[in-house]
Amino acid sequence: MIFADKLIALRKRNGMSQEELADKLNVTRQSISKWEGAQSVPDLQKILQLSQLFGVSTDVLLKDELSLDDCPTTEPQSYCKKVTLEEANKFLANSRELARLYSIATALCIFAVVPLLFFLSPLLVSVMGESTSVAVGLVLLFVFVALGVAIFIYIGFKNQPYKYLEDTIFELDYGVSGVVEQRKQDYRPCYARNNILGAVLCVLSVIPVTVVAITKSDYTMFALCAMIVMVIIAVVLFVYSGTRWSALQKLLAEGDYSKNGKKINGTLDKISGIYWPLVLAIYLGYSFISNNWGRSWIVWPVAAVLFAVVSAIVDLIAGRSDSDNKE
Repeated sequence: MIFADKLIALRKRNGMSQEELADKLNVTRQSISKWEGAQSVPDLQKILQLSQLFGVSTDVLLKDELSLDDCPTTEPQSYCKKVTLEEANKFLANSRELARLYSIATALCIFAVVPLLFFLSPLLVSVMGESTSVAVGLVLLFVFVALGVAIFIYIGFKNQPYKYLEDTIFELDYGVSGVVEQRKQDYRPCYARNNILGAVLCVLSVIPVTVVAITKSDYTMFALCAMIVMVIIAVVLFVYSGTRWSALQKLLAEGDYSKNGKKINGTLDKISGIYWPLVLAIYLGYSFISNNWGRSWIVWPVAAVLFAVVSAIVDLIAGRSDSDNKE
């Protein structure tokens, strides 16, 4: 009896669908289908997980001469990693540090356009000349973006020890869930307050531009800079509080880190990996070709709105898919 047939028999014996088994092993349903179709075999780590999950030895799974009926099974064991209170505390402390770094990196990337707008103001262009102003603005733009990217890369390394919370199945040790839930409730007022302040700042950020437009003054670029700075403050509030809130949700497997939420995030990660580089290419391409740096910044808020629409569509499709699977 080959491995593929044994896997089918064990899965059906335990009343699992291919998708349910895939979720437990943190692989795709297509991987399970290939294993059962004898098109590929899992690696050693997955073999060990299957052995523990179904309560059979690895010999039974791998040796064709051994049958499931001939070999006694043991009680299925949980192979989930247990997260202790000490590990949870270290992760939450790390998330607080990363929240600050995420906020700084995001602020730097957004602020990068401010020097460009500042040096493109009519007052500075008349003093420095258009070419010099554009050159200085672009240099500062790339410097700030480079700093932001460097911090994001550092964050990736810093978060690596806790990657298993996203990639593998885990369980909280006894009593840890209650402690994390209490910390979540304690942080809820701060999370709500930061989001409210951020939303208010986003609304108020249009005031400088509106005042300049009404008075028809020559300070349009300065007004745009003021607007962006207010948006940056709002984004910092969103990112900082959101990162800490997400860490609590990640431990409790709630919200974006529930089973369905992880599917949505995985899809959005793939989309954003293509979407934002494309937006950057459009922004730089249009700006260089038209030489209209004073207006090309509009690409970013439009792109952000469109991405929000895409996220909502993905969320809707994933929700329908989840409902269909339950039915």
